[in-house]
Amino acid sequence: MQQRLTSFHYGKIKPSRTIVLANSAPIIKKKQRYAVNGVSYINSGTPLKLADYFNISGVFSLNSIPSAPSGSGAKLATSVMGASLHEFIEVVFQNNEDTMQSWHLDGYDFWVVGWNLTANAARPNPQGSFHYGKIKPSRTIVLANSAPIIKKKQRYAVNGVSYINSDTPLKLADYLNISGVFSLNSIPSAPSGSGAKLATSVMGASLHEFIEVVFQNNEDTLQSWHLDGYDFWVVGFGSGQWTEASRKTYNLVDALTRHTTQVYPKSWTAILVSLDNQGMWNIRSAIWGRQYLGQQFYLRVYNPTPSLANEYNIPSNALVCGKAVGHRHP
Repeated sequence: MQQRLTSFHYGKIKPSRTIVLANSAPIIKKKQRYAVNGVSYINSGTPLKLADYFNISGVFSLNSIPSAPSGSGAKLATSVMGASLHEFIEVVFQNNEDTMQSWHLDGYDFWVVGWNLTANAARPNPQGSFHYGKIKPSRTIVLANSAPIIKKKQRYAVNGVSYINSDTPLKLADYLNISGVFSLNSIPSAPSGSGAKLATSVMGASLHEFIEVVFQNNEDTLQSWHLDGYDFWVVGFGSGQWTEASRKTYNLVDALTRHTTQVYPKSWTAILVSLDNQGMWNIRSAIWGRQYLGQQFYLRVYNPTPSLANEYNIPSNALVCGKAVGHRHP
């Protein structure tokens, strides 16, 4: 994996070809459909991989979808595009509609190398009027994963704290002001170097903060992190230890927003987040075993002034449990 970061660099390889994928919303046979390059996918009665493996004809045809918008009328087809093993390709997602689009590719990860930040989004203000790269973060949080043994058992931790569940949902405890469920800043905002411990770890933050988060992976395994309640800009990654000098390598021009990001072994990944969503939000490993055994914590994004513009009240008929039983709603 170290080789991937150094001797293999995506930016130094010339793509063998470019594929342009344009989404559209055509009416076909008087019905609403959605299409890619004018082709709206329909399922075959035979799994495509089986048909390919057994060389069964009539199930699909290669290149039944063009590699760029053709401008011809939309059609229905079991669309399959051909490619060669070990090709290195450039793919452009072209969105000519007024709605936000999200694309997923099975079987691969990929490098997002650019997007258009000057185009209008599906919201009143142009994207260019709020640019992440021109905002100074109010603080930096460094999150280091680890795999400590605590009480003779394998655990996983963030900044030396391995998360354990409380018998009372954290949001209920926070909303009803119940003491003894969690304590703010029970997890440090950077690795402390002290021994690992178990705790219901919650880190405090203020609504509308703009923060820098660094995921520091000192282990030999690939890590994956997810943040509930937000998307974020992945602005940089590198091998070894993150330092303030690492900011010189950040992409502050056209980074993509994501909810999940990966961190290579013995490496770091940096993100920028605009905390515009009040609540109690989970930051966790997207590797289920590590998450279950403690590699997670909660970020409490809070504004002391109550406002329905920031957060709705809990319904009066909401079911409660743990220490929340018997508490009246404010």
